[in-house]
Amino acid sequence: MGFFSNYNAIGRINALIKQLEPKLDYIAGELQYPYSINKERLRVECGTVSVLMSEIADIIQSSGRSVFLAPYYFKGRKMTIMDLHGIAASLVQQAEELL
Repeated sequence: MGFFSNYNAIGRINALIKQLEPKLDYIAGELQYPYSINKERLRVECGTVSVLMSEIADIIQSSGRSVFLAPYYFKGRKMTIMDLHGIAASLVQQAEELL
């Protein structure tokens, strides 16, 4: 993989992370107040998060190691893609327990 293809892959992942942020915010908000949960929307948001994380995994799998090791910003915090995956998986798992 060349420099520009890795740069392009990191840009695509950053765009997907930007789409992921409001979805995870919604799921976290619903988990804070489980007595007034909107189950159908929560189910849709969990599915969307799963699809977005799958797309990120596909990009990483087809890219160089530098794309995997690159730092990414999620909600203003610098983290690895594995940290982001852990946060998303944890929130989705907790939400699915409520469904």
